[in-house]
Amino acid sequence: MKLSEKDLRKLRNIVIEWFLVNGRDFPWRKTSDPYLILVAEILLHRTSANKVTPVYMSLVSRYPNLRSLAAADEEDLRVTIKPLGFLFRTSKLRQIAAILIEKFDGRVPDSLTDLKLLPGIGDYTARAILCFAYGLPFAVVDRNIV
Repeated sequence: MKLSEKDLRKLRNIVIEWFLVNGRDFPWRKTSDPYLILVAEILLHRTSANKVTPVYMSLVSRYPNLRSLAAADEEDLRVTIKPLGFLFRTSKLRQIAAILIEKFDGRVPDSLTDLKLLPGIGDYTARAILCFAYGLPFAVVDRNIV
């Protein structure tokens, strides 16, 4: 079913109104920095936002950019991420940082195809980065929204 432009505008307004009343405040919502959004999206994988917030703040304080993340001591990064479980994120974050430095000149790509080449980045995460970091019109739909 295809919605008309009028219906799309109406739906957009409903979602915005809902968010203004019910939306929660998280630090990654206050930035459009692709690195910070990428880190948040990796940490948010199968983990509640409330639980992610203190770990995210600690991680981005210790590793404020891709180069510092790529150079991070694996054990220190693991200890930082440990409260969230899913410790595979430690190696994924370091791998992603290294690839971005090596193949993308230290930048987070603004292409769905390029983002999905990165380890641990699937359709949802790639779309979230493109939408929130670059303002591109990608739908970000996960199980919670469905």
